[in-house]
Amino acid sequence: MTLRQLHYTSAPPGPDGSGFRFTATSPDTDPALLRLAEPLLGYEPPRDAPARPTEAELPAFPVAFGFSLLPDGTGVLSRTRYTGADYSGRYGNFHAHALLVPPGAGLPGRMLPIEAWESPDWRSVTPVDGAPPLEALRPGDRIGRQQLTAFARRRAERLAPFLSDVRRLFEDERAPTLVMVEEGAEEVALWVALACAALPPAYAPTLTFTTYTRRPYLAEQQIVGVLADAEFGYASADLGHQFRFHHCLGGTSSEPRTAPWAEVAARVWLAGRPDLLVRAAADAPFDAEALASHALYEGIPLESTGRAAGTAWALSHADQRDEAFWQRFLETLLAEDADGTGTGTGTGTGTGTETLPGLLDALAARWPPEVTEPLARGTVRAVIDGRGTVPGSLRSALTADACVELARELGPRLTVLLADPDVPTERLLTLLSLGETLATDLVGHPPPAAPGVRLADHLLARAADGAPGSGPSAREVAAAVSGPGSRGVRGALLDRLNDVALSGDPVPVVPVLAGLDATLDPAELADYPHLRAVAAAGRGSRDPDSGLRMMNRLIREAQWQEAADPSVLRTAFLLTWPGRRPSMDDALMLLAQTPPDLLTASGLDHQLARTALAADAADPDAPEVARKLLSALPPGLGLAEPRVRDGLNLLLHAEDIRTGQAEHGFTSYAIALRDRARPLDDSLERRLARGLVARILSGAAPEARVRAGVTGMLLKDELEQLVRYGDEGLMDTYEAEARSSVTLDRLQRDPCHLAALFIAWNSFGDFNPAWDRVRLRLLDQFLKPAVRRLPEPHLSAAESELAEVSSTWAERWRDWYRPGLARRWGRRRGSGAGGGRPSKSWRDAGPGTVETQPGAEGH
Repeated sequence: MTLRQLHYTSAPPGPDGSGFRFTATSPDTDPALLRLAEPLLGYEPPRDAPARPTEAELPAFPVAFGFSLLPDGTGVLSRTRYTGADYSGRYGNFHAHALLVPPGAGLPGRMLPIEAWESPDWRSVTPVDGAPPLEALRPGDRIGRQQLTAFARRRAERLAPFLSDVRRLFEDERAPTLVMVEEGAEEVALWVALACAALPPAYAPTLTFTTYTRRPYLAEQQIVGVLADAEFGYASADLGHQFRFHHCLGGTSSEPRTAPWAEVAARVWLAGRPDLLVRAAADAPFDAEALASHALYEGIPLESTGRAAGTAWALSHADQRDEAFWQRFLETLLAEDADGTGTGTGTGTGTGTETLPGLLDALAARWPPEVTEPLARGTVRAVIDGRGTVPGSLRSALTADACVELARELGPRLTVLLADPDVPTERLLTLLSLGETLATDLVGHPPPAAPGVRLADHLLARAADGAPGSGPSAREVAAAVSGPGSRGVRGALLDRLNDVALSGDPVPVVPVLAGLDATLDPAELADYPHLRAVAAAGRGSRDPDSGLRMMNRLIREAQWQEAADPSVLRTAFLLTWPGRRPSMDDALMLLAQTPPDLLTASGLDHQLARTALAADAADPDAPEVARKLLSALPPGLGLAEPRVRDGLNLLLHAEDIRTGQAEHGFTSYAIALRDRARPLDDSLERRLARGLVARILSGAAPEARVRAGVTGMLLKDELEQLVRYGDEGLMDTYEAEARSSVTLDRLQRDPCHLAALFIAWNSFGDFNPAWDRVRLRLLDQFLKPAVRRLPEPHLSAAESELAEVSSTWAERWRDWYRPGLARRWGRRRGSGAGGGRPSKSWRDAGPGTVETQPGAEGH
């Protein structure tokens, strides 16, 4: 294969004209190719260059050496030099020497275009003997491994971003042009050579470039070299989209971008081993993992990204190569790396240690400890430093001598970390697993008990939150403390769980113990009856028919002995009815089967008391539970809190009021009991209030009346005590009950009851504002509308009942119910409501009982 030559410069007039033109071309060169190649051969000197340079200044002008591709695939390899003045003495002349490379063909000898930099075959003047095709092109001697390595080290900070951008040129058709701002064209040529050496063999011959142009906007090559005075706008769009600008002299550049492959390739170049780039590219183009594997084997230290890539390669190739390879690979991987951090044996915190456990598992399954021991040592130190986890293969990957050495070196520090309360729970488990792995070699450094308490509290909090993803699970904790080396930790964990079940709420302990159960020896629970009850609760299902049956089962399975620990009864109670109360039937049966002294010793006395006191206001069996509990536990035996005993007595008293068995003075006694027993459950407050006001409103039962008529029905002393107390809640309940259909039915059936309500709601005025508001609303809004719907005989009977109490009450009734008739009746009799008001109307009634009302003295 031959290369057609082209020479282009400013020439004197001749057959082809004058000025810039092709002065020599190889025979049979297609004129169309000449037209396409001509724009690539132009040259503009730098703006800061001398306008009329001397012969001594001409070598300082940058050489425009480039390789471009024409539309038909023909390659144009050219070298353009500034020559100063042309034949006419005008400055601005240049000479371009170009070679045309046929489409699909490379340079002779598979030479790369950049290797022709400063080749001795380039000419700076048109040869007199024409331009015959070249049979061969000799490479230049200005670019070699030594020069490239030295240049890479000088430009180390830009090397990885540059290679990353070069890679993108071949992965994205729309990749932006790389613009390199350098001291001169030779530095740009070195950048191009660095790129070509890193590219796969199929890509390097197609890389287009020019080492110099004054106008980068017009350049069509992939890599364009410019000087600092180039005509470039530095707009954000230019720097980020159209171009990737690398200002190697410290000026404005595009934001650096790096990829793992580029970072590894940069480290390889800095180590002076470009042959590794070629070897790795032949296996897998732009593959960071493959390149990292070659680098690590050859002892080239990598940064964290490169180590991670090498580890990833090793994970998928652990069954390949030989022992010698892996020993060298791991030695480099674990050594202090290029950015000053270490993955295993060093003290740094470089990225990649999180993959060491997986790598150790992969290698330990294939290779002996002599190969994996350095990696196992690095993994142990990483775990101690808080990086990585304990792999399952750790123990098998260590020799016996290595275990002893690590135990001697790291045992004291491990003990300190396990006792540190600031160590996160996840890391605590990892450290416990490490201690368990090295347990036989940590004699003298046993794990302290503190982690057991912390782990128990963590699991309890996790169970209470109901958040499955918040920290290690019970099964993960169980796995970490399951071995013989963690017996002390496990014992501390069980102690803490047992204490919570004993003195707190045992319900959160149920899922915790269920998660630990698979790794627990039943003998370990021999001294924990509370935990045995918890374990039984986790295994069994609640019997829907009888909670007491489940409680008895828990007691049996806990192997409870009464004298040993009565509080197990309380634990079984709380496990049987978590977050709720037993039914009254279960409570009564539990009272019947439990001796009084055991009720007190176990704390069930207060649990049953709370059951009764929190019962629904309409529950008919709650008073019976209170009665039996008070009967079984007289003062001095159980129910040590006076408020609880007062509450039970109040519950019984409320029931006596409801059934009419309460003796005279029941209102003041109820209020006194209530004040002593507060705070009360709302249900008991409602039970007492409704029963009390219902009893006062209904009055004395006929068989209990000491006098006939209204006077015998009225419970005037109880009403007075209620009014005097002035409790807003009781007043509201009284009004609601008074407006009920029960009260309306009574006054419609019984004139005596109607008369009693009239007297009650006209009495005790001005005792307190709350009562005044209630009684006046009841008179005006409830009683008067109800009276207007009653028949006349019923009203006359009510008036007669009032007259039996006092004539004044009868007059007030008439004045309230029929004020016009009362005035006419008074005029006819010459007194009362005729021309004026009575001396004291019902609205003027002052404090006192019914008997002290005006006119009462005659009855």
